[in-house]
Amino acid sequence: MSDSVSQTFENHTVRPRSWLLALLLILIGFVSGCLGLLLLGRSVGPYLVVAGVLLNCAGSFVGVGLVRIYALKLQDRIIRAEMHRRLEKVLPAEGHSSMQIIALKQLIGIRFASDAELPALLQKVLDEDIQDSTVIKKMVRDWQGDYQRV
Repeated sequence: MSDSVSQTFENHTVRPRSWLLALLLILIGFVSGCLGLLLLGRSVGPYLVVAGVLLNCAGSFVGVGLVRIYALKLQDRIIRAEMHRRLEKVLPAEGHSSMQIIALKQLIGIRFASDAELPALLQKVLDEDIQDSTVIKKMVRDWQGDYQRV
């Protein structure tokens, strides 16, 4: 569901159809491979086995890709939560309103800054409307590493 659609009780559930595609590819590949093994004596048998292997590979690639996408989305949610907590601690009370307008890409960029340089860097990023996290990361002077990434 798009972030621009207002969420309600009726539409809050998510049904990831991509997983269905992955599972169907693997299931059809398995059935095709089994049929191919049963029909090895006929000319169609080897083709069914090859089709089964290819479908299983395609389904596996889709599944692995989805696992990676989900891990990155979860990491983004964790970064957002950690940075909001950190900003509440580091920013003065009048600066807390900036936490509502900062974009995720900006949070991802400033998260490597030390607590001492974070308020000034955040203000610069917001004032100049810098959206590229790579550009923001290059602006960090006192780099604080993140060694627990996915």
